[in-house]
Formats: sequence, C-alpha cells, structure tokens
Amino acid sequence: MLIAIYLYLSGGGSFAILDFIEEKQDLVAAVVMDDARKKSSLVIIKKMTSRAKEFHKQRGASKKQAKKLIEKNADVDAIDNVISTNFEQYKQYNTVMLDLRFELKEHVTEKEWQKIFLTSK
Repeated sequence: MLIAIYLYLSGGGSFAILDFIEEKQDLVAAVVMDDARKKSSLVIIKKMTSRAKEFHKQRGASKKQAKKLIEKNADVDAIDNVISTNFEQYKQYNTVMLDLRFELKEHVTEKEWQKIFLTSK
C-alpha cells in the first residue's frame, strides 16, 4: 500500500497530453481542407482540451487531499478511498477521451487522419 501511495503522490507535475492535443489541433487546422469538417473537428479537440484540464485539476485536488490525510496520520482506508476515487475518475476520463477521439475520426478522411496522427512535430 505504501508503494502505491508513493507512486500516486510522486507522479510528475507535467501534463503532456495538453501538448499532444495542441499539436493535433494545429495539424487538424492545417490538414483538413473542408471548412465544415475542420470546424467540427476543432470543436471536438477543444472538448478534449477542456476535459484534460478538468481531469488535471481533479487529480491535483486528489493528491493534495491524500497528502493532507498522510500528514494528519489518517487511517489508511481514508487515504485509499481518495486514491481509489481518483482512479475511478481516471477510468472515466480515459473513456471520454477515447470516445472523443473516435468522434474526431468520424469528421476527417482516412488520409487526413493519417496525416494528423502519424505526424509529430
């Protein structure tokens, strides 16, 4: 349990998914030529950005809560509850992000998809 708590609390402060999404947003803007599809694709990307930021904020709050409980020598079950709740939120976050990615794929052609996701800066 202590190892799990350590790993949970020591996770990096960086949230690289936002960089990834920004890169894909730039590529969608450059690659998708049809204005209606580009607009709908960029709306989906904005949803992804918003959801990622929301989750990052939730995770930070969970970490702070867990640290406070540890500092107060709280019961392990209380700490475990905070971490378990965060992992449940993480599962939900992943489901939403995957759904949005599939939604995005419906708005671009296969050729555009390959240019967007097989390209990295």
